[in-house]
Amino acid sequence: LYPSDLLNPSPRYDTGLLAATSPDPKRKDVLEMLLRIFDREGLRLVPTLQLATPLPRLEALRSTHDPGSMGVELVNQDGQPWLKQITPSAGLGADYNPLCEPVQAEIAQLVSELSQRYGKHDAFSGVGIQLSGEGFAMLPGLNWALDDKSIDSFSKDTGVSLPSEGDDRFIRRAE
Repeated sequence: LYPSDLLNPSPRYDTGLLAATSPDPKRKDVLEMLLRIFDREGLRLVPTLQLATPLPRLEALRSTHDPGSMGVELVNQDGQPWLKQITPSAGLGADYNPLCEPVQAEIAQLVSELSQRYGKHDAFSGVGIQLSGEGFAMLPGLNWALDDKSIDSFSKDTGVSLPSEGDDRFIRRAE
């Protein structure tokens, strides 16, 4: 709904670039228009981020295989990535690990971009993040985000030492 420096444009809400008659030469800032209307009417608006689309900077980081990219991709206890286990057509978009610092930093950048661009409007009342199975702001279950970096971070932060091998490597069940 707005021209972003951090997101690729999506034709979901603005199909002007795909128009058969004549492509739209400039992306529209629908959010700016909505905020102006809300300002005029004395209403409040909280735009939300769905976080269900590939993010260019995380995709670039993930493709480098740089040590800084470790943990960006959501993996299970066997090191298998989410996208190899779940077909994208299932409508689930949890391919990034929300526990990973670069993923958290990118989400913070998105919130900052919205806040800086639209914070001047009286109607702008914050930024919401949609928490659903169609986005990557939530973990899809207990068997995910089990990469070495996330496990090491958990152990360091909690003081809980987890086994490094065997069937109970990551999850201890109450007996």
